[in-house]
Amino acid sequence: MTDEQLQLLAAAAVEAAGSRQFIGAPRNLLAAINDRWGMTFGTNDFAAALDILSRIGGTQISSTTDMMRLDPPIILRAMRTVAPGRGFNARKVYPLIHEYAQFGGEWLSTVWDSFFHHQPIEFPPETPPSLSEPDQVVSDSSVWTGINVVAVTADNKDVVRKKIDEAMALLDQHQLSNVQKQQAMILLNAARDLVEAPDPPSSIIWDLIARAADVTGLVGFFLALFAVFAA
Repeated sequence: MTDEQLQLLAAAAVEAAGSRQFIGAPRNLLAAINDRWGMTFGTNDFAAALDILSRIGGTQISSTTDMMRLDPPIILRAMRTVAPGRGFNARKVYPLIHEYAQFGGEWLSTVWDSFFHHQPIEFPPETPPSLSEPDQVVSDSSVWTGINVVAVTADNKDVVRKKIDEAMALLDQHQLSNVQKQQAMILLNAARDLVEAPDPPSSIIWDLIARAADVTGLVGFFLALFAVFAA
């Protein structure tokens, strides 16, 4: 599993535990996660995710009794803090758990498929302009194909981040429902955080941006904004 996937698995553990302290066997919590998300995570991956939570705090695992204690309020409070007591910057070290701590279960549900069921979105050859955008240019899906193969690197990540910021700032100019805007912001925030990763997962970043375009119906707007990256 990638580091990003382990972070989401750790977030799923906190989500499965609920709002109160969980005390029990790790296998029971793992079974609840696999059932909720339709996954088949194994014990080794889950142990790695729990190790992340142990570093954050609020999680203790007994090596002799096969029992664990997981305290979601402590974990979430630590991750909402810029620099928890353990002396690290939460947002930089565990950006996805930080996002989960900010936005909760809805955020987790919105970004999950981009990380575990990664299937690039196929846009139709032409997307007609929406009624709210009379000047929108008809978009060509080949342009997006050219964009989503571009690697996000130290050389271009500042520009990628700037374009994501522009997209978020300009959403208010379009006629979107509250749900559409909220989902788009969740996806774009996740993409922005991953841009700052030491080794940015390019395909996931572009997939999150593409999904934001899809949920808002503003494919042409996003294509125009990110066309500078077209290969």
